[in-house]
Amino acid sequence: MPSHEILKAKGGKEEQSTLRRETETDMRRMNKNWIELEKKAKDRVGRRMLVSGLLGVTGIMLINLLTVVVSNSIIIDFTT
Repeated sequence: MPSHEILKAKGGKEEQSTLRRETETDMRRMNKNWIELEKKAKDRVGRRMLVSGLLGVTGIMLINLLTVVVSNSIIIDFTT
């Protein structure tokens, strides 16, 4: 007796539908995992852009301030 006839005799359609349900459940779970990974990646990129932007502006301001102070030899006295 061929294997597909044995499956039909044993109720192979039930086994196939169970396998299909399990496969669909696994695929949904994997899709949710991918969506979560994409969200985390976008958050990291956003944070990196924010931090680099802030450090970039601050760094430029500090470099400009140090350049002015060193070139003019200005000593600022905050005690008066």
